[in-house]
Amino acid sequence: MGNPAVASAPVVLFLHERVETTRAVFAAIRAARPQHLFLIADGPTGRRGSEQRAAAARDEVAAVDWPCRVERIYAEANLGCRMRQFTGIAAVFSAVEAAIFLEDDCLPQPGAIRWMAHMLARW
Repeated sequence: MGNPAVASAPVVLFLHERVETTRAVFAAIRAARPQHLFLIADGPTGRRGSEQRAAAARDEVAAVDWPCRVERIYAEANLGCRMRQFTGIAAVFSAVEAAIFLEDDCLPQPGAIRWMAHMLARW
């Protein structure tokens, strides 16, 4: 699999209620097969259908089908984007020194996660 630092670079995915894009971003993560994955989700907003969308997005990332340490940091109540980002990032950096951060609405190109991991390994 090449450079072991590539597989060992932790990947962080912030997700919320975007089911389709979460599915696509998670497919890119699955292709990279990181050994350590943080899944960070905010709680439902309380708007109509929010609970169902938040649950569906979390369902999209439920099945990690490769050898991987998975840390799910899911808020039950809605913290809001700013606070969820802040608390999520703080949780990640309390556990690891460096990580690749992705959001559920930013689809990385094929090979992008591996490239980012190579850059982290050089850092």
